[in-house]
Amino acid sequence: AFAAGLSHATRQASGVEPTYGTSTRSSTWRSAPSSPAPPCRAMSTASYDVSADGRVVVTTWRVAEAAGSWRSTLVVLAGGEQRTLLDDPDLEYGAPRISPDGRLVAVTRSTRSTPTEPPDSHLVVLPVDGSAAPREVAPGWDRWPLERRWTPDGSALLVTADEGGSCPVFRLDLSTGEVVRLTGDAGAYGALQVSPDGLRCYAIRSALDAAPAPVRFDARTPDQQPELLLGPVDELALPGTLEEVTATAADGTHLHSWLALP
Repeated sequence: AFAAGLSHATRQASGVEPTYGTSTRSSTWRSAPSSPAPPCRAMSTASYDVSADGRVVVTTWRVAEAAGSWRSTLVVLAGGEQRTLLDDPDLEYGAPRISPDGRLVAVTRSTRSTPTEPPDSHLVVLPVDGSAAPREVAPGWDRWPLERRWTPDGSALLVTADEGGSCPVFRLDLSTGEVVRLTGDAGAYGALQVSPDGLRCYAIRSALDAAPAPVRFDARTPDQQPELLLGPVDELALPGTLEEVTATAADGTHLHSWLALP
């Protein structure tokens, strides 16, 4: 359990690495060998996306490193061939999403943690053919992107990210880098889907005081309240109320909590 909480670089430096099971990382840990590791399972726990015409797959691809470590790269599978799209020993890539026209791919680019520095993640976009370098979608946006969906015209990405104890939906404009928070409540959103006309977004919303339920909201309007849709169960009636409580510590740190009242 102790080793499971260590960062990649800390495990590497301390000589502790996971033993791999049949499909995912095992909970059994061993001391890493001093010699280079054999090739790891390249697509174990891979994230990938398929182009709309079914001709191209963009997927993460694990590359083995010394001492039992590995890093995540990005490759393109097309026409029976494999081509490396992104590979940097100091970075890792994940959750690719191909644009509707098949020309671009949005992917999370993360720095690798070290014993003294935590990782950081940003959303970048680049051509699937590799003809240009990755471009950060929203420079200066201090959020880690989670789910992402393209608008049908390819002009923006709808993205979820943790913020203030919730997980709202944001709209990121590719041409300007503008970030607009679409959902103005304290819900956590997932399973995003954009309507074919690009006007509305559908998602599953949950919250501390609400069970997961399908909702709909406008794909452009900021800080809106979602419309609850008909789901498999009725909305739960909970006793009491839940209030958000915030404070500021002496060093300026923002403190956030919830207060349950009868």
